[in-house]
Amino acid sequence: MKATRVLAGRREGELLAFPSVRRMTDLLSQRCREQSWVRTSVATLDRFRTMTGDTDLEALREQALADPIVAEGALASFAAALAGYTESQVSALAMGAKIWFRLNSIAVPWRPLGGMSSPPTLAAGDQQGIERVILLALIGSGLQLTELLRLRVGDVGSLDADGCLMPDVEADPLAIAFTPRRGKQVERITFLTYQARQAALASFAAALAGYTESQVSALAMGAKIWFRLNSIAVPWRPLGGMSSPPTLAAGDQQGIERVILLALIGSGLQLTELLRLRVGDVGSLDADGCLMPDVEADPLAVAFTPRRGKQVERITFLTYQARQALLASLEQGAINRASMHPLDLDAPLLAQSDGSKVSAQSVARARRRSGALIRAGSEVNVTLCRTTGDFFREWGLPGSRFVGPEELPMEEYR
Repeated sequence: MKATRVLAGRREGELLAFPSVRRMTDLLSQRCREQSWVRTSVATLDRFRTMTGDTDLEALREQALADPIVAEGALASFAAALAGYTESQVSALAMGAKIWFRLNSIAVPWRPLGGMSSPPTLAAGDQQGIERVILLALIGSGLQLTELLRLRVGDVGSLDADGCLMPDVEADPLAIAFTPRRGKQVERITFLTYQARQAALASFAAALAGYTESQVSALAMGAKIWFRLNSIAVPWRPLGGMSSPPTLAAGDQQGIERVILLALIGSGLQLTELLRLRVGDVGSLDADGCLMPDVEADPLAVAFTPRRGKQVERITFLTYQARQALLASLEQGAINRASMHPLDLDAPLLAQSDGSKVSAQSVARARRRSGALIRAGSEVNVTLCRTTGDFFREWGLPGSRFVGPEELPMEEYR
């Protein structure tokens, strides 16, 4: 069905005068079985246009193509204008803008823009039940039960510029690619509500219930790498888990010394290699094992050039604890600088809260703390060994003080 017919008699139909909007509606009308998604997308795009003041969508598109930060800034402004709305309302209202950007070759992130926490849609006792996922997924999506039950994890995600699905279970809005049970057997697109998305994510994470977030991260690492290196673009994001206790004292949660200390543990990086890293040197891996910058990736891969030996790029990984400390440090730095812009990929990965380079004093404090931890661990090890030795010196070898018959009655064991 043509978009002009779908939007006939509706005020937001005026947006079809913009070529970029016409492209969006044409793609959606071709790809979606439920034409209500065309109306929803245009209506929410019109809301975005009005509330942000970007009335000329073609001008906004040209600016965003030249500098993607413009698009992210526009979405951030829209989210700010929706202060006081719940997260599910913000998600629904931002849907049209996100689809419009993506279908016009502007790769804005499909992630929630925030909002007040929504009340639970169903009783809390069924928060992670599969029944809840089924019920919510059928509401508004137009899916039939048999179509829903045939879906795979790779059938949900975001859309590319051609309206094709890119797998990403954390996308918001969460698009679904499916083949209709009846009628023409061509792939169609629909969307889940925010509530259904949240229920689905809770269901995915339930399999590792009882594990801490750091344990889940470590256990999922191999699977994520395996998928990526075999050309399956699964999202590299935390899968959830119980909150882990702080690794170091809370008073130093966002200190750069903590980042230095944790980043060196288990990564194999030398201090000079760590200090040379840029923001663009951390992220996830593509199918060829090359790094794609993404500071929020989990596991967090690091591309570096060894200080010694063959000067070729190598890959290592930071622990979940180091990742969390790094994100906290970067977030604190952005707050202190009152920056709303995305991180500069060429900026130093490790920096003071004001953006300046790591000072020699910070490095010295990290070294002292590292030395103190090593000494403490060594002392614990020595104490345990001495205690064990003292015990055996006093009591003798195992079994030396056994009191009982010297020979076992073997006939009782036959």
